[in-house]
Amino acid sequence: MVENQELKKIKAGELKKCDLGDAKAFDENLTCTERYTADKIDAALLTMMSGEFVNPYLKGEAISKAGTLTACSSTTMGSTKVQHKQNTTTSKYEVTITTCASDETADLVTNIIEVE
Repeated sequence: MVENQELKKIKAGELKKCDLGDAKAFDENLTCTERYTADKIDAALLTMMSGEFVNPYLKGEAISKAGTLTACSSTTMGSTKVQHKQNTTTSKYEVTITTCASDETADLVTNIIEVE
């Protein structure tokens, strides 16, 4: 199973390609000039990771950008949500990864990467 921290590293590494001058990242699913457009990074990450992500609790569930995770429960255990949007306070673009790492007794794990 791909963990939240691993996704954060994958995402940061792919965005670094754009910083270093590559035209595309995320297995050619993101044109680097689009990295400041809301929803482009999460869509590219989801496409790149399809088939790679396995939820051990809810079989068949992939990473999703639909909805939000507010707590771990029997219906969200093992779930990962990705959201790419502009922060209304700082005006910077951010990608947030939220995971319910195990069962309903777990705390949510959230990582935010600022798009530079």
